Parts: sequence; C-alpha cells; structure tokens
Amino acid sequence: MIAQLTAFGRISIDNLSATAQALYLRLILIDNGLGWPERFYASNSRLMTEAGINSEKTLITARNQLIQMGLVEYRKGTAKGKASTYKLNIIPTTGVTTVGTTVGTTVASAGVSGAYMTDQYRQEKTRQEKTIAAAATRAREEDNALAEVVRVFEENIHPLGGNIESDTLIDLVDDYSAPWVIAAVKEAVIYNARSMGYMKSILKRWKRDGFKPPRKGGEQHGAGRNDSREALEERYQDYLEADRNHVYPWEVQPDSGGDRAASGGDRGN
Repeated sequence: MIAQLTAFGRISIDNLSATAQALYLRLILIDNGLGWPERFYASNSRLMTEAGINSEKTLITARNQLIQMGLVEYRKGTAKGKASTYKLNIIPTTGVTTVGTTVGTTVASAGVSGAYMTDQYRQEKTRQEKTIAAAATRAREEDNALAEVVRVFEENIHPLGGNIESDTLIDLVDDYSAPWVIAAVKEAVIYNARSMGYMKSILKRWKRDGFKPPRKGGEQHGAGRNDSREALEERYQDYLEADRNHVYPWEVQPDSGGDRAASGGDRGN
C-alpha cells in the first residue's frame, strides 16, 4: 500500500488535476473499507460529497483522467439494476506494468517472504478472505435490492429511459436506501405524480421531516437525528407501523349527538 501511494504521488504531480488526485485517494479508502474486492460500487453523489467535488461534470472529467492514466477501470451500470463499478489497477513501481492486477491483490499478498507462509500470515490471509467474502455478500444483497427498486419503478412510474435516469435511481438508493425509494414510488403513485423529480422531492422532504409524510399520522423526528443506513431502516419500520395504524378523520364515527361535520359527515343538514 505504501509503495502504491508513493508511486501514485510520483506520477500524479505532473499528470493529474487536484480533483483527480482527490478522487483516486477516495476510491482507495472506499476499496480498503470494503476489504479490497476486485470491483466495488461507489455512487456519484457519495464520491462528490466525500472528495469535495462540486459538480457531476467535474467528477466525470476527473474519472476520465484516472481511466486514461490506467489507474482505474470503470464499468458503466445498466438500466436494469446493475450498478456502475470501479476497479483499481496496480501502479507499477519498477517501470513494468502488470496487466489485470488490482491493488487489492497486492495488499493481500503483502508480507510474504520466501516459499512458506507464517502462521501470522495465514491468519491474516484468512481474515482478509472472510472480509472479501462478506463484502461480496453485501454487494449481492445490494444488487438484489437495486433490482427490486428498478422493477417497482418500471412497473409503477415508467420504463427507465437511459443511463442518466438509471444512475439517478441508483444514487437515490445509495443515499436513502432501497425501502425508502420504494416508499417514494408508492407515494408518487398515490398522488398521481409519476416522475423521478417528484420522488426526489418526496425523499428530501422525508429526510428533513424524519421521513414522516405530513398526510400520515405519528410523531415527527426532530433535528440531530442519526442518518445512518441502520437508522433509516428503523425509521422506515416506524413509518410502516404508523401507516398501518393511521385513521383518517372521515373514518371516525362521532359519539351519539356529536357533530358529523367534524368527522367528514354531511354539512348543512
């Protein structure tokens, strides 16, 4: 890893913009956090936030610089629920390029000396293999969740119109989680406002108000809330419970002798 960062520092000074350098370092951190899988997913919105990039156009320009330098491979997602992925390539430290080798392979191989593996290395290798397997499982689960979002969207809103709309939907899933995007589809259908723009406004409002639509009952979440993926999932369950238990005013029968108008009854009688 240190050798890779040193090599990157050597080639980046004169060949890459500051934005491309920041993007590459952020990709390394994400790859490391996932246990160095061969390929990994990172949404445009996440990279823009974490690398301090202020526009998607600037992000794409920086990514193209990394691709042209052979530092990363980028595989475009599809409109059928397959997310875009990145792969980090080895930076040659001796002037020889090793085609098809990834940064994760080098990191996983670090520390081997001679024709044998020490117990410490075996333990570390086992730990890394478990981490990579867990990352692969998470990736499959995320792909399945994304595929379900795409199915619900296309069945209830409209067929995805191309890569831009597909990437937007993927970013929404990454930012808000699959259950919340599906809930936004449901809300858009209820209000007969079947568009991506309306869904985005719904999700922003729910995040601001604790993911409790005004038309639903229940207590609103205040500021200072936890916006982690786990917290969002917990709020989603709260939302479903409130939705199940909500009683509309016109469904309430007044007590004997009460005012029917207060419960949606006929006026003027």
